[in-house]
Amino acid sequence: MNDIERRLHEENEVLRLKNTALANKLKIHLKQAEIENQVTKELAEKKSEEYTNKFRAQIRQKDENLQILKVRNAIISIIW
Repeated sequence: MNDIERRLHEENEVLRLKNTALANKLKIHLKQAEIENQVTKELAEKKSEEYTNKFRAQIRQKDENLQILKVRNAIISIIW
């Protein structure tokens, strides 16, 4: 192998190593993005469930208060 072929071969090997390193970095970034997306999705679902439960509890409380008022009004109308 002459000097030019050797240099081209070495340069080719360096480029292959750089390509492999870039491919590995890309895989790492893609995995990180996938994990971040999953965490964000789970957090959004958890927050959504929390708000849903909070609003349901508020509606239940208002319904109970309304029923109490209806009973009180019924009692008052009987008394009067």
